[in-house]
Amino acid sequence: MLAMQRAIVAEFNATDWHELGYLTGFHDYIQGHSRLLRSLGFGDDDYGACVFQVLQYFSNHDTRALVAVIEHQKIYPHLQQALADKLIELGYQVGQVPAVLPSASASDVVRRALMDADNLLATSGAPSAIDRLHTAMHGYLKSACRDSAIAIAGDATLTQAYKALRTHHPSLQSFGAHESEVGKILRNL
Repeated sequence: MLAMQRAIVAEFNATDWHELGYLTGFHDYIQGHSRLLRSLGFGDDDYGACVFQVLQYFSNHDTRALVAVIEHQKIYPHLQQALADKLIELGYQVGQVPAVLPSASASDVVRRALMDADNLLATSGAPSAIDRLHTAMHGYLKSACRDSAIAIAGDATLTQAYKALRTHHPSLQSFGAHESEVGKILRNL
């Protein structure tokens, strides 16, 4: 309720309220509310409290109206940012890949790229997130080289950083009997 109220206060205008009213069958209630549209129009301090009253009314009389609020094009993005886990619990964002948290040695660029990729994945789908994942992987490999004291050029490409890491990092030196197969898999990744 709190996240919905905050999103509505930040985003809704009078037209959005009328639209929601007709969509939910509560237009008469919204139109007849003693302060809601007036507080919105005049920017009064009690507007947030009025929004809570409306949300509580929806909750008491028809929870499908709350679903309409959650799914509203201006509200849903706010809820994704504030309550992604709760949306998943409620059955929204089914199939979204959970956020990937970088290791402690990854740079801020990597963290930002992964957060961007996660947001793009949730809002625009997988194809939009690919570039940010590439940036994250590039940054991570360069960071891994730096953390392992493996010298690479400042403008090294992702491929160059991987090759340097693969060649010089002790953990990547030998894969035993399956050296060839593991090497192919790592290169393809």
